[in-house]
Amino acid sequence: MRKKCLRWAATAVLAVFVVPASHAATAKITAKALRTLATDGDRFGGCMVQLNRNVAVLAANLPDPVVLNCPGSWVTFSCSGIHTTKEASARMFDSAKMGFELDKPLILEVTDEKKHQGHCYVRRIDVKKD
Repeated sequence: MRKKCLRWAATAVLAVFVVPASHAATAKITAKALRTLATDGDRFGGCMVQLNRNVAVLAANLPDPVVLNCPGSWVTFSCSGIHTTKEASARMFDSAKMGFELDKPLILEVTDEKKHQGHCYVRRIDVKKD
């Protein structure tokens, strides 16, 4: 019994020091919107936009590269009100839709700290004139 406890304790200590700690990252990326998505309820945070490039690739190619744990090219604005107010998320989603309709570049501050169904959350959006 004592040997099992010692092995468990040694494993726990190694896990703390050997396994790298995960941390949230934020990046300011520029992309164009390919599609917009609005859903009922909380699915995907209620609203999303698909960008013309993979989010993690965009962040990795910045002058100061950022490692974002974001799958694919979709990001959420959390229109369900979970990560921000419904009013704030609606304004951000409106900006994304405007950029989509006008084919303008979007500057997005994306974080992998907050997600909906694995998709990263947009904390800020700007629409560029070009």
